[in-house]
Amino acid sequence: MRAFILTTRWLEGLLGAFFIFAAFLKALDLEAFAVQVQYYRVVTDPAAVRFIAYGATALETIVGACLIAGLRLRGLTYVITAALLIGFTGLVAYAWQFHGIEECGCFGKYVTTGPAETIAKNIVMLIITAAAVAAWRMSERNPVENAFRSPLAKIPYAIAALGLVLVAGGAAVGGSAVGFDDPEGGTVVAPVDSAPRSGPYANFVFERGGETYDLGRGEWLVALFSADCEHCMASVPAVNELLLFPDTPPIAGLMFGDAQQVELFRAMSAPEFPTFILPDQLAFFDLLGSSPAPPRFVLITNGTIASYWNETPPEAHEILEAVMALEES
Repeated sequence: MRAFILTTRWLEGLLGAFFIFAAFLKALDLEAFAVQVQYYRVVTDPAAVRFIAYGATALETIVGACLIAGLRLRGLTYVITAALLIGFTGLVAYAWQFHGIEECGCFGKYVTTGPAETIAKNIVMLIITAAAVAAWRMSERNPVENAFRSPLAKIPYAIAALGLVLVAGGAAVGGSAVGFDDPEGGTVVAPVDSAPRSGPYANFVFERGGETYDLGRGEWLVALFSADCEHCMASVPAVNELLLFPDTPPIAGLMFGDAQQVELFRAMSAPEFPTFILPDQLAFFDLLGSSPAPPRFVLITNGTIASYWNETPPEAHEILEAVMALEES
């Protein structure tokens, strides 16, 4: 029966190594993984999305370490492994069918896998899990001297501990490497006044080159852009033209993307209005509201939404009519 024990350990090690590897890549940029979780549209609150992203990474790490070390916990480790694989598969299938996701986020942002490949991979892993359970149950029915009752028995535990350290280290390195700093030097500052503020844009105050842009005070036309969105880039010239009309409120762009993506977006589209990277990338999805995808253009007053246009920039007369309606109300 030694063969069943060895088979069980090899299968467990394979599964555990996969979970540790996937968790490590996620940990390198947990914020990016949280954004990928948001794309599933199952949970939208930023705090809840972060909790799920961080919790999923931690759970994968623990399960992977248990599998590598052979800590079966009377079969509970296998149950959790299967539940994770089935749950992830169901979520991917749902988001693929109803929200058209193109990348599952199983390996963070560093390895791209489509939903079809992910579902196939998870099915194979479920088969491996079932094979490991079968081999384990067979060895349990026929107890023999454990093949790992030697100094070599400590090796799986050492590997599991190393996996835990790697994921924790990846989180530490990734946390310091994640950069949403604006390449043009724009920074987010706290509102200087003590008056109460309300509205989704009320506390967006940016500072660049000694000038302050306070979206929580007065009227603004805000353009919501994703840095990797071609449609967003194509709409910039039309927004630039709005600057020619003196009655148009000041315009500001809020960007979704990292510093390199935003820098490329600016270089390719040449916006003539200030654009700023959102400090909380998950907030971008809340600001999109009912719009299925960017760009979105929002007329705000004192941080609250007065009117909005999805996908296509408004004409100058549309903005003027919205401003006049706002002043009359």
